[in-house]
Amino acid sequence: MHIETVNITLLQPEAPHATPSSMDQALQILQSLQRATESTTLRTVAAPSAPAATTALTPPAPGQPWPGQGGIYICTLPSQFGLPARHLVVGTNEAEDLTWGPYGEEAPGATSQTDGRANTAALTASGKGHPAAIWASQYTEDGHADYYLPSRIELLMCYLHAPQVFKTSGWYWSSSQDSRSNAWCQAFEYGGSGALGKDYEFRARPVRSIQL
Repeated sequence: MHIETVNITLLQPEAPHATPSSMDQALQILQSLQRATESTTLRTVAAPSAPAATTALTPPAPGQPWPGQGGIYICTLPSQFGLPARHLVVGTNEAEDLTWGPYGEEAPGATSQTDGRANTAALTASGKGHPAAIWASQYTEDGHADYYLPSRIELLMCYLHAPQVFKTSGWYWSSSQDSRSNAWCQAFEYGGSGALGKDYEFRARPVRSIQL
């Protein structure tokens, strides 16, 4: 007998009856047994091999280097705004004196306040010259090459969780456009953010995200 393989309740619960007869109950059990057998056969024959289990990454404390992951751990962002849950990592190095892009020119596809990866992809594909985004997209560390210029919210998360790993003087560019003339940037001394002229020269810091 293979009673241990049959789980009638979990596989197919039956609708309750007011006063089921013994014959009805027997019929239900036989039907459930048949469905269980068919289900097991289908799972055994048709299902492809399951991928090897992967061990979930355990990040260090915010602001601490994450060996092998391309920089410093910032935080874990929840699934929201159409984006998956993900770990946010900032690169160890940064660039200075980079402009955001051409002043007075619209940058289609770079208006997201949350999705820095999409913004950066739009900026680098535009061919209009966006030095901060291009530099971030070409950054590599620990063998990783999937960096981008953080969005306004991602850069704010950097300030909230690990301001000590950024310089306190000046501004850092985000990839989020505010208007034809301005883009959002972040300061790390007091946490201020603002939309300033795209032709100003500020710092850029690359980030990468690890989807959960």
